[in-house]
Amino acid sequence: MPRLKAAVIGAGIMGKNHARIYSELENVELIGVVDVNAEKGLEIAKQSRCPYYADCDSLLKDNSPDVVSVCVPTHLHAKIAIPLMKRGIHVLVEKPIAPSIKEAKDIISVTKENGVVLMVGHVERFNPVILELKKLLEEGELGRIFQVISQRMSPFPKRILDVGVAIDLAVHDVDIMRYLLGAEIK
Repeated sequence: MPRLKAAVIGAGIMGKNHARIYSELENVELIGVVDVNAEKGLEIAKQSRCPYYADCDSLLKDNSPDVVSVCVPTHLHAKIAIPLMKRGIHVLVEKPIAPSIKEAKDIISVTKENGVVLMVGHVERFNPVILELKKLLEEGELGRIFQVISQRMSPFPKRILDVGVAIDLAVHDVDIMRYLLGAEIK
């Protein structure tokens, strides 16, 4: 089976995680880490045993990734993801997908036009606790759900600077509710 060629754009907290995971997967070859901050990018590339690139053009000149994780600040998601998808590259974009509904729709329409896969990093869906809760709900073990309340119990993350905590973190809560209940918001 051929190995999937993956790249990571953005060497911040989430980019570091994506690079680490890709570098640990047997069926994936991490072909590069891109970041405008050379110090951060070189550090993550070294840890992940792959090349560092200062920009996407340099990465794409040397490589043809199958998938790219876009782990840059939210306001840059469309700017980075859309040209990749237009080249036929599948994209995993960190959540939230975009800072506005218009940009989110633009990203989604380019995905459909180019026949590529887009995934938004709703990682809580893969949390073992959420998976078990979903199973119990589907088996009817917990009865009927009448109301769901979500409350965050941690300090405000200092890393969220561009879209605010509601869009950056509450999107997890909304996604979990939709996933667990198998229903859309009305």
